[in-house]
Amino acid sequence: ATIFFSGDEELVWTSALESPTFDKEAHIVRNKMMVQRSLNELQRPSLLAIGSVHFLGDHSMLDFYKEQGVAVTRI
Repeated sequence: ATIFFSGDEELVWTSALESPTFDKEAHIVRNKMMVQRSLNELQRPSLLAIGSVHFLGDHSMLDFYKEQGVAVTRI
């Protein structure tokens, strides 16, 4: 669990991919759904707190927000 606090994005993403319970395709579908569900909330200035793995790798939530024209700032 401490790797999630390491600040090493590659280590966190690699660890997620190696987990026997991680399903990459399901993760991508979930990222898309989470973005679609949050778009209405983002019509005004907003702060979303989302788990770190959703911001990493190909097809991240950031990728899907950008496809929708949403300006995002990761802090």
